[in-house]
Amino acid sequence: LGLDHFLTRFGQFMQGHPLVLKFLTWIVLWFEKAAPIMLIMPVWNGPMRVLSVLGIWAMHIGFGSCLNLGMFVVTPGVCSLIFLPAWFWEVIVPFVRTHAPLPRAYRTPASAGPVTIYTRGDRTWMVATTFSMFFLWNRYQIVDADSRTQEPKADKAGVYSPSPAIRRGSIDGVALDVRGAEEVVPLPSDHDFGVDYQGKRSSGCLGVLSLFEASCLWFLCPLLRLRVVCTGATRVANFLRRMEVQYNMFGSWVYPGTPRKFRSWKVTELIALFFTVFVVYWNFCTFYRSPINPKVFWIGPTFKVDQWWGMFAPHPPKEGGWFVIHGINAAGEQVNVFREGDPVTLEKPDLFSATIPSHRWRTYLLGLPNQRLADNRVHYGRYLCREWNFWGRHPGDQQLKSFKIIYMREETRLDDVKVEAVPMVLWEHTCF
Repeated sequence: LGLDHFLTRFGQFMQGHPLVLKFLTWIVLWFEKAAPIMLIMPVWNGPMRVLSVLGIWAMHIGFGSCLNLGMFVVTPGVCSLIFLPAWFWEVIVPFVRTHAPLPRAYRTPASAGPVTIYTRGDRTWMVATTFSMFFLWNRYQIVDADSRTQEPKADKAGVYSPSPAIRRGSIDGVALDVRGAEEVVPLPSDHDFGVDYQGKRSSGCLGVLSLFEASCLWFLCPLLRLRVVCTGATRVANFLRRMEVQYNMFGSWVYPGTPRKFRSWKVTELIALFFTVFVVYWNFCTFYRSPINPKVFWIGPTFKVDQWWGMFAPHPPKEGGWFVIHGINAAGEQVNVFREGDPVTLEKPDLFSATIPSHRWRTYLLGLPNQRLADNRVHYGRYLCREWNFWGRHPGDQQLKSFKIIYMREETRLDDVKVEAVPMVLWEHTCF
């Protein structure tokens, strides 16, 4: 929290509670050691994996509340979702859906039963199956809207290959045996999709709305009720239907006439093995700070497998600071180019990170004091001239003539001793 360019207002508040920070640091270090073990525990695997995923989210939300880290706050949490076990979807999600304090219109009673989805056409079946698999809270079944379910025919190898006109029902993603079932009431001729949910059958846009009400995306229902959204979605669906009928875009791919045979190519397996070994070698070299063989170095940047795990490692930056851009306008007056309207001063701002527009700008500005990126200074100077003088923002005597980019370098110490900042003139620029 000693890095001013990352510090948030909450992080500034936490600086006044060093004992709490020490306790949180201890928890984070132990959790980072325990989380990999919790993910592979053979006992109580479901609860332990859910607890580890929640811990990863809590840890990075804590980081993001104290430091401006951009997408780093969200990315690890999203990646950790792949470790959620079946126990989470089979136990936790139905319990939350049934007992959580959601609006009454979006709660699912325990006796609600499965959601029945009627489809017509391969395109609609594909979309309904994918949506149901990922977003539905309830048990679901997908059936054909036009014909009785027919017995699929098996080839000599025993592989069932239903014709394009037949749909296999499914419930919770498992094949549903509906042999002998009554004929399904067909959908209107202009609709390819319908839903039967809680005793109410609907099709078209109303069917989509009912499906969203039964899913974890229930909060989007007010948007789907807008007429413009419904009209646009209907036109897109009609266009896709015409393409499907005219060019058979989906049928032959979803239900091929003969069973597909997938062959394993030795060449692709060797390529995958080579890059796996190379990535392990690259990470080993970067982690232990050993040089990479120049003969194979080009493979990394060429195929974009060059990885660098150096964020705040092996230690956080030992220095920070803030920028002061002292300018002179056409009238000879001093102006603050970095924070327009504020007086020109070398004093540290109350919250320097709040003066930086975005995380991309933060990354760019932090590179200016680096001598290896010194070429960026002239481009930044030209940018400041354009932004100040052009577009009619500062006419006449308010035009910027020259300025100096000053970086107030401040050492960050572990013993929390304040060190006086040292001004460094990075660049002097004249606008023309």
